[in-house]
Amino acid sequence: MTERDQLLAKTKPRPSGEELFSHMSDVANAAEQIVDTPATERLIQPYPVSLDDIICLVRRGALLHDTGKAHPDWQAEAQRTIQGRRNGPLPHHSARSAAYTFESLRHVPLDLSADDTEPYEVALTLAVLHHHTNLSQERMLMKNDDTVRPDAKHQEMVDALARHVSSSTVTIPDVYPVETTITDNTRVFLDNIRTHYNPGTDKYDLVGALTTLIRSAIRQADIHVSSGGSVPLPKTLNAANINLFSSLRPYQQKIDTISHTICLGLAGCGEGKTHSACQWGQEMIEQGAADRLVFAMPTQVTGNNLYQTLNKERIADDVGLYHSGSELALEEINDEQREVAEYFPERSRRWFQAPVTVCTVDHVLRTLLNAYPDAATAKANLLRSAIVFDEMHVYDLHLVGNILGAMQMFNKNDVPWYVMTATLPEQIQQTFPLDDAARIVSEGVDDQRRVRQPFTVETKPQKLDTADVIDYIGTSGMSRIMVVKNTVSEARNLAQALTDVTNASVTYYSSEFPNIDRSRKETEIQETFGTDAGEAERTHVLVTTQVCEISLDLSADVLLTDIAPMDAIIQRAGRLHRKGHAPVSENCSCQQCSRKHDSLSYRCIVFSPLDQVTCLYPYASEEGTDSWTVGTSRLV
Repeated sequence: MTERDQLLAKTKPRPSGEELFSHMSDVANAAEQIVDTPATERLIQPYPVSLDDIICLVRRGALLHDTGKAHPDWQAEAQRTIQGRRNGPLPHHSARSAAYTFESLRHVPLDLSADDTEPYEVALTLAVLHHHTNLSQERMLMKNDDTVRPDAKHQEMVDALARHVSSSTVTIPDVYPVETTITDNTRVFLDNIRTHYNPGTDKYDLVGALTTLIRSAIRQADIHVSSGGSVPLPKTLNAANINLFSSLRPYQQKIDTISHTICLGLAGCGEGKTHSACQWGQEMIEQGAADRLVFAMPTQVTGNNLYQTLNKERIADDVGLYHSGSELALEEINDEQREVAEYFPERSRRWFQAPVTVCTVDHVLRTLLNAYPDAATAKANLLRSAIVFDEMHVYDLHLVGNILGAMQMFNKNDVPWYVMTATLPEQIQQTFPLDDAARIVSEGVDDQRRVRQPFTVETKPQKLDTADVIDYIGTSGMSRIMVVKNTVSEARNLAQALTDVTNASVTYYSSEFPNIDRSRKETEIQETFGTDAGEAERTHVLVTTQVCEISLDLSADVLLTDIAPMDAIIQRAGRLHRKGHAPVSENCSCQQCSRKHDSLSYRCIVFSPLDQVTCLYPYASEEGTDSWTVGTSRLV
């Protein structure tokens, strides 16, 4: 066995890759597989670099990322660990690897299409330096003053670079046929790039994009190879694996003609927006604009429901779910879906490694901001995705501003995005960059091109109370009554009162339930109020709050609701006669009406006691205040 073959990469035996140069070669092959996609080529289009250049950079970085381990000090400590004579982490090697990378570039220049290779050398060196540490602005732009202090671990690595290799002569066996002398030039080089590559410059943006992409590929490939293959590589989405319906609804037919990479879809409840997102995603995959699909949802509940819908209807294969409560949510799913969940462990789902990822919108925003450990690894996968922002109308103005900022970042990297909403205010629709998006607007017709009017709306100038609900219990054909109160306490009290004085089956649902109970409660509600639920012999009453506006796919026979802003009323009414096209059952051919023996008029009844109250929580505070004036002007 040669001296080269005796160099170790790991202290624990693996099925393959425990030898240093075998390991680095395997990582290079896996890293190339990660970036060799049309979406990578799209991502780097704003910069003077080709896909072949990216592959060259990634392979070079992967073949050098662990060369710091060739140092005699590291090898000696690795042998001591194997022999059981030491415990704890091995010495840092990334700084040395970065030094070897920098010096090798001076002897074997990069073969790239660009004339100025300095930014690419900078990106490659930084990617190797940080392949075990996070990428952040303070780490890439350290200053030698008292206002910006690098963390101790990173400073130790940089100091080690100068201390251990400034006067050493190190041979890089068989990687490049050069004997490289490591000098203080390396540290000077790193200090210079932190000083001169300032935010807002073209070179900074180029180096940032390249470093993120190269480092992410090396990091994911390294974990895959080090695990012996048990940790999967990120999977790309094949357009053929998106299973679309053969018969499309009118809104979906419109989407089918769209090839734009940024879109704003305006359609009501029950018009098939989720399916339209998969149609659009398939188009983005076929264009080579993306190699995976990401759904950014407003809440954990909406994310859980979409995840189960995608799996239940087999619209997309290999779906991952990620948010702060996703582990608990996945424990509640059935065995068939659990197989998918087990294939994508928590880290894989957090890093957008699944072909389709359902997550909360905050995870997308935090990834773009490098706001959690290893966010930069996930970011490279996210930037090769097509992003769907669902239920855009539910966010407050602060979060809307953050999302619009994210869209601007996506536009800078040609990342496709699609916003879906039913009631987004016109002022926001006309805000940059939404104003540049292709608008797809529903015509409000059903599959037979008939104008959809699934219910009528009426108002009553009184407060919604127990007696009003009792009036509808027992009404012929009205087996599913939905009641929406504006506050949790009023909803809870009303549900208890109905339970005490009626024989109806009363279900109470609000945000006060813990996640595990909410999941079970939603399953119970879907069984009686879901769009596919059968006709019940007993009257069911659902008493809920604003949580129903975005989290439940229901279809009630009548809706009784507190007064609220128009967009909230529209969302609540979307849970009434959801798939119908006419407000009277005998004139409608939907499945819900086909089960009715008697004629039934579907009604949304808004209780509007504006002359009886002095506050309307949570929409308006006391009468005479600005919130009252603004709030009541938007009320039904």
